Amino acid sequence: MNLSLLILLPLLTVLLILVVRNPQSARWIALGGSVVQLVLALALYVAFVKARSGGDTAIMLFDQQWPLFPSLNISFHLGVDGIAVAMILLTAFVVTAGILVSWKVSYMTKEFFLCMHFSQYLTTMLQMRQITKLRLLHTKNSSFLHLNSIREVQKR
Repeated sequence: MNLSLLILLPLLTVLLILVVRNPQSARWIALGGSVVQLVLALALYVAFVKARSGGDTAIMLFDQQWPLFPSLNISFHLGVDGIAVAMILLTAFVVTAGILVSWKVSYMTKEFFLCMHFSQYLTTMLQMRQITKLRLLHTKNSSFLHLNSIREVQKR
């Protein structure tokens, strides 16, 4: 499961809403983005349950790590645990329901749906922040920035 899609999809939806002029188009783009996010969240849940029932006992599943500046040992690391999966699924459901309930908003429609998806982006980032911790590690020779899971940090 590619966790970066769960972070980038709401941001992509915000950018698409920004470029349209018609409020009706903004509604449909917002609904489409939220439904795709919900489908991805459901797929994440199914993959998580399948991995756990298959015997995977790792603390964090679907780990992804990208070196940002290898010479400085700066990397970006993502992973999910059970509570993060539940919160991501809940956020996707609430945003989709909120868009459907607010379908007839007529005042500042484009801005409203833009804010809905931007809040989904921020919430998903916070959920990833909930399961990860940004640390500045100092060693004798250098400092480097690394995104670790909270449980990995607590073990140290």
